[in-house]
Amino acid sequence: MIPLEKAYFCVNCEHIVKYEKGEKVCPVCGSVVIFPLSKWLNREDNKEERYKRENKGGIKLDFSWTEYFLLLARVIASRSKCVKRNVGCVIVKDRRILATGYVGGFEGEIDCSRKGYCIYRKEFNGDVKYCKAIHAEMNALLQCAKLGISLEGAEMYCTLEPCSNCLVHIIQAGIKTVYYEKLYNDTSRETEDVRKYILKRKKESGKGDFKLIHYPLKPEVLKMAQLIFTPDFLQKIKTE
Repeated sequence: MIPLEKAYFCVNCEHIVKYEKGEKVCPVCGSVVIFPLSKWLNREDNKEERYKRENKGGIKLDFSWTEYFLLLARVIASRSKCVKRNVGCVIVKDRRILATGYVGGFEGEIDCSRKGYCIYRKEFNGDVKYCKAIHAEMNALLQCAKLGISLEGAEMYCTLEPCSNCLVHIIQAGIKTVYYEKLYNDTSRETEDVRKYILKRKKESGKGDFKLIHYPLKPEVLKMAQLIFTPDFLQKIKTE
């Protein structure tokens, strides 16, 4: 439940929102017409009942299922051990989470985050064959293989577009749809032509449909998520 002293009422969309510091902007509609709820309740007593009703059980945010799983992928990405980029993914079937994955080395390895620098760049002069990071998607797939979980017809939600190597394994595992938030733009190692070729070959195979969908999260969704996924919360996940 939002403490009354931090609760604000938006005149534009009539949502009750949490406010800490900074610009008083409604995270739902972006309006700047918000007032401290305590003062608003004094003006209109009927808002008090709504406050109690909407805040019963905690902050209530309205996300679609796709947004929900992509936001979870963001949280999982905070566990990444790569110092170059954080990537996370979630594998789902019938809206049930089967596995999660983030970038990291094999079990027991002293990873880049523990050393504080990119190992293959600093210790091997940037020779990429010495990079032992396992991509988030592969970690999730390997977890399912280890536990004997079937992925036929499942969906994958990623913070980053899968590379061509991961994409082949994702298709072979039986996953039918991949939603990703950000484009893979490392053109030094990957090209869009490779992914297009893989998707073309998959379509020509006639062995079922596969969809790769770019789904950027909207600013208003990210604003709402910040009410829950605070920097302190994400840091705690990363370090524990």
